[in-house]
Amino acid sequence: MITQIDLQIMEWIQNHLQSEMMTFIMKFFTHVGDLMLLWAILLIIYFLFKKDKMRSKKIFFSLLLTFIISEIILKNIVKRPRPFVENKHLQSLIHDPTSYSFPSSHSATSFAVASSLTKIKPWVTIGSYVLAACIAFSRVYLNVHHPSDILIGALIGICASKFIDYVLKKIDLNKSKKSEEINL
Repeated sequence: MITQIDLQIMEWIQNHLQSEMMTFIMKFFTHVGDLMLLWAILLIIYFLFKKDKMRSKKIFFSLLLTFIISEIILKNIVKRPRPFVENKHLQSLIHDPTSYSFPSSHSATSFAVASSLTKIKPWVTIGSYVLAACIAFSRVYLNVHHPSDILIGALIGICASKFIDYVLKKIDLNKSKKSEEINL
């Protein structure tokens, strides 16, 4: 059932949205997603020189957890073929990725970073989620992921970020308690 819904969505996109200009734009967003690790490293360096070291840790560990879950574990367990492999009438509009399709690591990492950047300023939060959504959509548009791949990828990225936030706050709280005990 999910496969059928995925295919219907992809065929609708192919029949109603594809154009040279849209393909150019979607390739741009997918390449921004290719560089998500670079962007994350730059953000970490930026935050290292600011007082917000906790956010640097959150981005780094969120990306690490997201990578482990999506790229190392789930892709190798599920082994879902790419849409252009499963359906010969769908052609990849970029180079043919060789890894499995499920879940979308582009979607997972971009949403992990977006979720890690919340509570800075409203425009940063909104902008990072819009960018993440564009990166995720580009993967479906370019026929390298099914819609369900990007949805689960986004969910993984957001959940990984929230989990890391929870763990880091617990660690920070425990450090504060130990520090208070030492000072007593």
